[in-house]
Amino acid sequence: ISFFDENTLNSPPKIIIKKENIGLEEYQHQKYQFNLFNNTIKRDQYYEDLGRVKDRLEKAVPSMKQVAHADMKRINTNKVYQRKLERDLTGPRGLNWQR
Repeated sequence: ISFFDENTLNSPPKIIIKKENIGLEEYQHQKYQFNLFNNTIKRDQYYEDLGRVKDRLEKAVPSMKQVAHADMKRINTNKVYQRKLERDLTGPRGLNWQR
């Protein structure tokens, strides 16, 4: 005995958006759902955004040690660029030499 008829298997999946999740009133929700899923570009953008959220939620949260290490690396990089900028401005024939 088959629980699914052929029509059910071949139909596209039903998409359900709860109005509580998007903060719309009942009469607004139906129009929103209609516009979203009858507009190919909006529908594709919706699924792309969902994919991004899913990818972000599956990533591991960095530890405090990793955050501190990344900050130190950023500070050192900024110091290098600051020194280069000062050298370019005030060094021999730097940008400030004409003053």
